[in-house]
Amino acid sequence: MVQNEQLKDILARYQEYPLFDSCTVEDANAIAVDGESILHKAVMMKDVEGIKVLLDNAADPNHAGNMGDTPLHQAAFNNNLEIVEILVNRGAVVNAQNEYGETPTDLAKAHKSNVLLDYLRQH
Repeated sequence: MVQNEQLKDILARYQEYPLFDSCTVEDANAIAVDGESILHKAVMMKDVEGIKVLLDNAADPNHAGNMGDTPLHQAAFNNNLEIVEILVNRGAVVNAQNEYGETPTDLAKAHKSNVLLDYLRQH
């Protein structure tokens, strides 16, 4: 049973997400039918507060889901520096490779965002 009310609210919200409809979202590391974690979904939704709550409750920032992408891969691909910083500061591995050998830095290059690239290269 979830004791943290913030986490309980986040889990209930993501239980409604279609890819979790056949799964029970009971903790911060729930996995959807596509292999991605609840943290992946929060990153996709740019749910900054949800991301923080999940990480505060032991969500794995390095879970490799769909095609080996981690939540950091998704944040970098979406050019979201705020979420990239949160994930890196909470232990996300910057040089993790997906199934195509791409790191989050490789995915960030597509946006030509010098700020994001500089941040990832420094960590």
